[in-house]
Amino acid sequence: MDDDIDDLPPPDALLHAEQALLGALFAAPERLDDIGWLQPEHFYRPVHSALFAAMRSVDETEPGLAWLNAVVTRATQQTPGTTAVYAHTLIDACPRPSHATTYGRMVLAGHTRRSIREHADRLAQTAAESALPNRVVAICAQADTLSRHLEQLAADWRPHPGSLPRSPVTRPVTPCGDEERYADEQTFLAAATTHPAALKDIRAFLIPEDLSHPVHQELARCLLAMNRRGDPIDPVTVLWEAEHRGLLRDSDVTAQYVLGVCGRSSFDPVYWAYRIVDHAIVSTAAHAAEAIRQYTDDVTLRPHQIITGARRVLGTVTAVRIRRDAAGQPRMPPSPRAVRRGPPITPPRVTPLQSRLRQRSPSVLPNPTAPRARRQTS
Repeated sequence: MDDDIDDLPPPDALLHAEQALLGALFAAPERLDDIGWLQPEHFYRPVHSALFAAMRSVDETEPGLAWLNAVVTRATQQTPGTTAVYAHTLIDACPRPSHATTYGRMVLAGHTRRSIREHADRLAQTAAESALPNRVVAICAQADTLSRHLEQLAADWRPHPGSLPRSPVTRPVTPCGDEERYADEQTFLAAATTHPAALKDIRAFLIPEDLSHPVHQELARCLLAMNRRGDPIDPVTVLWEAEHRGLLRDSDVTAQYVLGVCGRSSFDPVYWAYRIVDHAIVSTAAHAAEAIRQYTDDVTLRPHQIITGARRVLGTVTAVRIRRDAAGQPRMPPSPRAVRRGPPITPPRVTPLQSRLRQRSPSVLPNPTAPRARRQTS
């Protein structure tokens, strides 16, 4: 390795903290007892981790220079190329050995940030793996693992007033729609319109925001509101409700689209509502993982702020899971979906109304690829 600190990559505060801590321990080995809570895996650079592990294993009673050489020799077994020259460079990088405990907390803070990011990456990868068997179960397990990790970290970094992150979380715009999710939502809307009696049970665990497309969300609001009021439900009455809510006036949604989506269906709406909630868990977990990533990327946030923000964002996943558990086990999957006669129904493109609906919903949806003509008014 290169012993010249000037030839290292551009240093940041964490790199300086690791160097200062090791320099303080080389200069005053007795300070190891003050940072017994710090472990070798908490260091970012492998050479620093090896040196710290060697310090813990070499007898501190040896004379100063002999102890330094013994530490370097032991560290060389793990990271070949470590030299005594670099150890002396670390001593020069330490402003005050008496601040070793503070340097150790800085090193631990860096490890806390990285460990949260690693768990968030695993959650994002699990949510993105569409071919994974029992993906929702895997997402819930990974979310539980992240939650337990945050709980453990919270014991080391106590929150205080103002612990919430200052940086806003932005949701990435999805470049294309989820056709399977759109199809499931249309199947649910048709089944719920045909079998409205099931909406009383569905209201206990499904909310309109579980659907991904703003138009589908508004149609779900129509169905749930009509069921709550006890109104008759069929494609025409749903169309009437949608028109009174401004869905046809302020968007490219046509009467033919509403009637087509709410057409007759032989499927069980409870089963498809359960599938929609599963889709919501996947999208909510993906958003939570991205939000936590943004927290860990913000160097202005302290560990307790990252932990508090991550636990709060992860609570959105828990909220959907609670509603999913309230639904119980889904019924057996229905027979293969019947083929719809005529061209497939494509959700209308997003317009100012959908933009307002998007602000009410945690989902951000793309513009479908096949817009329909605006309804003619007399």
